[in-house]
Amino acid sequence: MSCIVWNVRGLGNQRAFQELKRLIAEKKPSFLFICETRKRDINTNQWEHVLEFDGCFSVDYRGHSGGLCLLWREPLVVSIKSFSKGHIDCMVEHNDKKWRFTGLYGNPDTSLRFHSWLLLQRLAGIHELQGLPWLVGGDFNEIFFDSEKLGRNKRPTTQTKCFREALYNCNLQSLHCDGETFTWVNRRVGDGLIFENLDRYVSSFDWRMLYPTTRCSSLYFYHSDHRPLLMHLGVLSHTDLFRPKSCDKLFRFEATWMKKLNSSVTTVMNNMLDAPFTQSDVKKSLFDMSPDKALGPNGMSMLFYQKYWHIVWEDVTKASLDVLNEGASMDCWNKTVITLIPKVQNPLMMKEVRPINLCNVCYKIISQALTNRLRPIMKSFIDETQSSFVLGRLITDNVILGFETIHWMQNRKTGNDGFAALKLDMSKAYERVEWYFLELIMRKMGFREGWISKIMRCISSVSYSFSLNQQLVGHLNPQRGIRQGDPLSPYLFTLCAQGVVTRIHDSLVFFKATRESCSSVLECLCTYEKPSGQGHEIYLGLSMFSMHVKIIQFGYLLERVVRQINGCEGKMFSVGGNEVLIKSVLQAMPSYSMSCFRIPKATCASIEKDCADIGGEWIKVPPKDCLFLDVDASFNQETNCGGLGGVIRNHRGQVVVAFGKRIQILCFLGLLKLTGESSEEEFPYDSEIERTLHRLRRKARRRQEEDELQAKNLTRAMMADNANLSLR
Repeated sequence: MSCIVWNVRGLGNQRAFQELKRLIAEKKPSFLFICETRKRDINTNQWEHVLEFDGCFSVDYRGHSGGLCLLWREPLVVSIKSFSKGHIDCMVEHNDKKWRFTGLYGNPDTSLRFHSWLLLQRLAGIHELQGLPWLVGGDFNEIFFDSEKLGRNKRPTTQTKCFREALYNCNLQSLHCDGETFTWVNRRVGDGLIFENLDRYVSSFDWRMLYPTTRCSSLYFYHSDHRPLLMHLGVLSHTDLFRPKSCDKLFRFEATWMKKLNSSVTTVMNNMLDAPFTQSDVKKSLFDMSPDKALGPNGMSMLFYQKYWHIVWEDVTKASLDVLNEGASMDCWNKTVITLIPKVQNPLMMKEVRPINLCNVCYKIISQALTNRLRPIMKSFIDETQSSFVLGRLITDNVILGFETIHWMQNRKTGNDGFAALKLDMSKAYERVEWYFLELIMRKMGFREGWISKIMRCISSVSYSFSLNQQLVGHLNPQRGIRQGDPLSPYLFTLCAQGVVTRIHDSLVFFKATRESCSSVLECLCTYEKPSGQGHEIYLGLSMFSMHVKIIQFGYLLERVVRQINGCEGKMFSVGGNEVLIKSVLQAMPSYSMSCFRIPKATCASIEKDCADIGGEWIKVPPKDCLFLDVDASFNQETNCGGLGGVIRNHRGQVVVAFGKRIQILCFLGLLKLTGESSEEEFPYDSEIERTLHRLRRKARRRQEEDELQAKNLTRAMMADNANLSLR
């Protein structure tokens, strides 16, 4: 079964109607909703016959736009529940399943568009249809995020926010659509050309569970300026999902690519790298790694080896030193299992899963030992413009320097020469590293053959198997690339990036705005991409150009938070799970941007509101923007120190929620007011958080006592004044 929604932009001429017939003949939808028909008194029986449908319902247009039409085929049973000039609401029955469909046409007038959101929320409140799974589709005439518009000025944040809040209040979530991102184009030329994503499907959680394999895609424009949206409510064939890619072009390595890379590794550095590894090196490598990393192929984690080191140390040390000092084969240790973590429910394509490499712990120990040798000397031979993965350097230094340069370029008012800036980033960085390019880079930089041999054995002895349905299948020996999760990979990639630094500096390039300079930069990039296998894309995800409206500039932060919240819908997190989601995921998203820039208060307030919305019953919002927390006693039985107590702060550092053992905390404008009774004996403060809460409690009590004393003194003074007055 399939469904199509489409803004046809008028069916008054014969060509437009023929295009509609062609679309129906090609896709054969079971359900079709079209808006902006611009027709009155539609003969539904004639349309059913001409378009080969079994049912039809239409709404006449008013003024110069509008007009809706809904058509369906058997075995669908459709019951119309309500309609207006902007919607058609119906109940659909199919294969003993009942669900609700609403075709929506958002008001084209921006000042009146809020009526469409009010209509949507009123439809959500209809008692008769509240329990049914709900699908809404059509032309909403509004975008969800700023990234869904290309060209001209951005839309006001409040305008898109109203749309998001309306969907949130109706418990509706936008469905992902394959194909082109933008569904509408104004068909102008030059600077007036605008692309927007105005058409979409949104659905409730119950509807997505009813049809979990639903796929949506955008089609060709046909005669309209809107793309039709096709939805399949069944599993697509694999032939439609996977298409063969074009083969890589052959290339020849040129010796001139290595001429500008000078030897920078000294004899002292090589002697340190070639020194024999010891038992202490192996132990340090093991305990330097986090114990909660991904399991190895044998199911053993790093925690197991660290916990029982006194038992396994002899075997692990001997196996590691045989590889590091004696040159033993590491093929058995370098067998890697790839497991696929789904990003969405019922994934069908590779882009919808996240591959995780499960490396053997013994190999990680070997790799970490080599990393511990290489890390201290990286700063000596890596160009100063590279700041990532180099001890003593911060990536934010380059970001701030880049923004300051951009600021100078924008405010420069003298001189005849123009300047340009180019933002770059590596595309699929680790997967495209060519092994021979890395080997030549290390040899050119002055590493000895013994060290090069150890590194190349680490990356070339790897083999992959795949974990599918709890079974290992397949066997793959790669010919290029380094692995995510390998302790050595970030440093090897930094060595590869040194090849491009010798020609252009890092990932933000400044040059004169001339054709000659542009050609030189393009030549440098092409020269680096050929031997290394790397490609370039946008840089770091930060907007480099400051705008007059900073809220729009940092709109991508709010977009990331909302997308993350939507992705967590239906996961039924506990109180502790919600706390982790807010503190470790949502509030961490803007931390990188906040390390360089001052985020607008409105953006911070929007993020904080979204975090409060998912807080559940443990965060309540009373009047006057207070956040009140009532901690249940059962929540604090995890430990003797107050359970999962802690604090949640907003992006200005103010405490908005705090919780401990049997306390109630009222947070108002960042000031804590503590209520309730709790003695020191029943409130052990073994942690810094609990000591802080106890100190605040005592401070509040002292303030209360001072207020009471002041009130008593004031009362006595008033009584004394009254007595003196009566005596007179």
